Amino acid sequence: MKGYDIARLAGLAKETVRLALVSLPQLDKKTCLTIERSLVPKKVAHRSGLDDEACDRRLFCFKDERVASSLKWFEEALDEAIRNQKADIVCFNELAFPADETGPSTAAIDYVRKIATDAGKLIIGGSFHDNRTLYNSGQIFFPPNPASDSDDIFYHKQVSAIGTFEMVSIPCLRSTTVVEAFDLRIATLICLDMSDYSAVASLFQLGADVDVLLVPSYSLWMEDPLEKIAIDVSSAMPGVVAIVNCYNPSGPSSVVYKFGKKQPERLLPRVPLASGTPAVVSTYDIDLSTFRNERGRRKPKRADRLKSLFGLYVAKQR
Repeated sequence: MKGYDIARLAGLAKETVRLALVSLPQLDKKTCLTIERSLVPKKVAHRSGLDDEACDRRLFCFKDERVASSLKWFEEALDEAIRNQKADIVCFNELAFPADETGPSTAAIDYVRKIATDAGKLIIGGSFHDNRTLYNSGQIFFPPNPASDSDDIFYHKQVSAIGTFEMVSIPCLRSTTVVEAFDLRIATLICLDMSDYSAVASLFQLGADVDVLLVPSYSLWMEDPLEKIAIDVSSAMPGVVAIVNCYNPSGPSSVVYKFGKKQPERLLPRVPLASGTPAVVSTYDIDLSTFRNERGRRKPKRADRLKSLFGLYVAKQR
């Protein structure tokens, strides 16, 4: 478990913390470049008796000519979240971060880092497929912290979404990043990682005591069994689970679960971008005093939380 204390953010006095959940469009044939690689050449794998399919990797990124437009959409959505919606914490959907074959856009990194520094905000940039590492990775941006050795915090997906033809590598050191900001402990898991018992259980086993779990997702809406998992995880934490889906023109893009209950849409207002860009910013407010009081009443023992989670994941496999 990685834990980070962001002093400049954690020290800010806030009565209400606003989350902005930013949903950008899924990649399509016009914008998407498919990268297929093998860790071992096919001929070598066959001669050596290796499982060549297990060595296959498939990643997706923006085509070179589409990186500029994806960056424009990303910047516009971030500006709406920070400047107009006054968000304290911003989280984008999975694969929303502008990237090409060479990796994430340096222009996007510089822009987001400047916004985080100037505005004093915490920004979770969704994720991107990294052709250098073959990971599905995301980056967390925050104001410079003198107490930290690094200004870069990364998180990596630990389960490939084979159903959408994703085949990524996984870091040898499996960990969940926990950030302290605005008097909240915030963790990030990418999409299907929430369906992995060991990933979610680590939030409780090591005493992370997470208040908010942000989940960048590539889906358009929540489906079973992930919705059941999100409900039960928010109850076991206990706290807030926010699923940040891709832009859905026909309904809610993002969903929030709090203390085992799905939050009504009226508490998650959606704001389209003024330019007509196919994207939406959903906001959700956490009143810290009310949240702390209710969390204190609901908080079960760690063993009970693990037991309820284990039962959930076993039932999911049946």
